Amino acid sequence: AMLQRFAFLTAIAAVISTGSVAVANPQAMQVKEAVGEYATKFEEVSNNCKNTGMTLAKSTVKVVQVRGRSISMSIPMVPDLRGAVRKGGKFRAKAKKGRTGIQGVDGRFSAGGRFDGANIQFVFIAEYFRGKEPLCTQSWNAVGKKAGAK
Repeated sequence: AMLQRFAFLTAIAAVISTGSVAVANPQAMQVKEAVGEYATKFEEVSNNCKNTGMTLAKSTVKVVQVRGRSISMSIPMVPDLRGAVRKGGKFRAKAKKGRTGIQGVDGRFSAGGRFDGANIQFVFIAEYFRGKEPLCTQSWNAVGKKAGAK
């Protein structure tokens, strides 16, 4: 027992003296695993828009690590969404309210869901405004497989 305790303390002293510990940061690993391109299918859940809005069916969603746990997501036809990956691969990302390709209509876009290494699943919401007045909202369930994933 005394010899085991000595070996353990010697190992700790070696780690302290080198100043480095090989401990994986699970948050950083999740962000790194999330980065990539996903072939994504969008299934519309709700839409109360008339003569405005957008149609999404299949698209490539790109996820880029900005720094630390921060990510940037690009979905065609909308500004980049910015957010963070949390425990368990859960994420939230959004774009500030701004101009859209629709004349006189502003939009605010958000996504929330999770990554599991090879797949992404999230709810995507598009809120439209004419000036400060809410105009309508669309939402989709999105599921995608990472390029190169088995």
